[in-house]
Amino acid sequence: MLGKLTLLVSVTLALTTFSTSAQAKASAPDPPDGGSAGADVVLGWTAGAAAVSHDVYLGTDFDDVNSATPASPQWQCNIPNTSYNPPGLLALSETYYWRIDEHDAIGNVVKGDIWSFTTVNYLVVDDMESYSPANLIHLTWLDWRWNNTGATVTLGIAPGSPVHGGTQSMIYSYNNSVNWVAGYYSETEADTADLQAGSDWTTSGVRALSLWFYGTVGNAAGPTEQMYMVLEDAFGSAAAIPYDGPMSDVAIPAWQEWNIVLQDFSNLNVNLVNVSKVYIDFGDRNNPTVPGGAGVVYFDDFRLYVPRCRPAIIKPPADFNGDCIVYYEDLRIMAQEWLTPGINADLVNDGNVDFKDYAVMMNQWLDELLWP
Repeated sequence: MLGKLTLLVSVTLALTTFSTSAQAKASAPDPPDGGSAGADVVLGWTAGAAAVSHDVYLGTDFDDVNSATPASPQWQCNIPNTSYNPPGLLALSETYYWRIDEHDAIGNVVKGDIWSFTTVNYLVVDDMESYSPANLIHLTWLDWRWNNTGATVTLGIAPGSPVHGGTQSMIYSYNNSVNWVAGYYSETEADTADLQAGSDWTTSGVRALSLWFYGTVGNAAGPTEQMYMVLEDAFGSAAAIPYDGPMSDVAIPAWQEWNIVLQDFSNLNVNLVNVSKVYIDFGDRNNPTVPGGAGVVYFDDFRLYVPRCRPAIIKPPADFNGDCIVYYEDLRIMAQEWLTPGINADLVNDGNVDFKDYAVMMNQWLDELLWP
């Protein structure tokens, strides 16, 4: 009897020791601790020994996540599998902390380590990585086969084709020398329902559209090949924004970034909450009557960005919190310093924060610095 009792005590002690050991903790976080992730991140980990379910904690404050319990807002769920997809999109350019507590079959709970990741500052519209011979790119980015223009879209694969990120890019051949029924212009178009970012181009604080392109020596690059980005909303309102650099850029064999302020489309009556179509044009879609030339341009990494701050020395003076836009958060800082010798909000340098400073802020309201 004494031997059985001794064995039972030994096993119990072993189980207790094991349940609090490093092997009992969750490990191998994905994304890696301290790494980066997209706003649509799915969290993954390797289960601890004997774990049958997992408490998921997630938040933006280390201490809150570290001290959280199942009664805390940082607790997300208890699940049997080893991956968790947070609902909706996470905030962009934000550091998140997360923890996995392991439950075993007899009720023990092993608190996990605190891991972190930082979300990137953009949403992907199309990185050209999802296409394959079974998923042809011209079935998403429609070309002459569908719209009677001079555009031909094919898939570029490294190392044979230049790519900006990943292993694939879009090859866009334009030919404005022929009237393709629709006129002397080239156009490819995609439904936002088929793209990664969806139709709401105001979500997550995005304010700029970015697209990388790579030219080819000898490309025709005159006024008859003007490059445009066109957005159309679900109500049929469309606007075309021309490339803001010299068209000779499309004859340079190097990656160049094209940035567009999203507000420019809104100012032309495009509803950015419900964007339905995206177009890339060469030529004038509203007056395609003049013959032009031909060329090949590669496109990649089509993204929606939150403001990307320039050096502080040239940011708007009323951007007190450094997020590159004069907005409500800056007004809150001014209110906190109202009628005091403000540290941040004394814009006229008279030793006090008052209506004179408020007037300066209003002159900068919604001023933005959207990219470096």
